[in-house]
Amino acid sequence: QANDFNGTVNVLGGTDVTLNDTNDLTLGNVTATGNLDATAATDLALNGTINVDSLDLEATGGAISQGADGTLTVATGPTNLNAAGAITLDQANDFNGTVNVLGGTDVTLNDTDDLALGDVTASGNLDATAATDLALNGTISVDSLDLESTGGAISQGADGTLTVATGPTNLDAAGAITLDKAND
Repeated sequence: QANDFNGTVNVLGGTDVTLNDTNDLTLGNVTATGNLDATAATDLALNGTINVDSLDLEATGGAISQGADGTLTVATGPTNLNAAGAITLDQANDFNGTVNVLGGTDVTLNDTDDLALGDVTASGNLDATAATDLALNGTISVDSLDLESTGGAISQGADGTLTVATGPTNLDAAGAITLDKAND
């Protein structure tokens, strides 16, 4: 549809919420017991407190970003992200379930506890931080890689594949780092 939301969009309650904007879309406070599916033709900004069950975000011609006061909680997942530009979700977020990145340039993700990455495609750097364990469970293809587990381990699932095209690869964990699949 040809919707054009000017200003901040707040959703005070709902089950499944679908929003589509012909240009920029700015989300404020959003509460949904189901899926939040938000698409912007250019940039998509998350500037408030967002609490949803699962998440689909797309910026078809721009970036996905998060304001300094923004927080994002995805109760069960999955989370699917896709942008023509950068994806920056670097605040106090809690992604439960798998996080997939269908496309993006530089991708930055921060989780206040464990973070499970599924399929990730980034033409630039993937920078992922988890307060506890960080798991690579899908096909990950990036140009360079920064992974940090401040209070846990970095591991790879049985079906996980990892391709870092150019590098560098920087790994930092409080626990073990195990990226040992034959297809890496």
